[in-house]
Amino acid sequence: IGLALDTIKISSWLQDSSLSVFEGDYRLIMTEDGLVVVHPNTNALGQIITEINKSPQTHALKEAAKNRERGVYDYVTLDNQEALAGLSSIPIYETGTYWSAIVVAPMDSILEAVYSLRGLIIVCIVISALVIIVCVFLYIQKAVISRLKVVSGLLSNFFKYH
Repeated sequence: IGLALDTIKISSWLQDSSLSVFEGDYRLIMTEDGLVVVHPNTNALGQIITEINKSPQTHALKEAAKNRERGVYDYVTLDNQEALAGLSSIPIYETGTYWSAIVVAPMDSILEAVYSLRGLIIVCIVISALVIIVCVFLYIQKAVISRLKVVSGLLSNFFKYH
């Protein structure tokens, strides 16, 4: 593999942090047979992906690469972290073979924006509820209680004469 392509330069370019969208994400390339060509973990290079990562999700990812499919798949990283893997098969120039480019991002990093948005929504709900409670209290204080005082005064005056 390394004789026809300089996989070290490809690897250093693919692992450049400027390509990262999520914290802890990484990119890898493997052949149709699952042979890892580019990976941030140099121990994985030259091995079949299902031999180094035995999770069922890895087998599904390898099958998708073999069938030249594109998509997003559930994945478990080498350190047993839940992740999503984006897969795209790339034809190798007029050879009839395909390699798969895979981007792996930890689920926590992907959902981090959702978690912060959820927190913001909860804070907004609490603030809205407090504003509503204060408004209802003030309305009751001004409209209802002031009218009750007037009615109470009128009734008190009425019963004083009888």
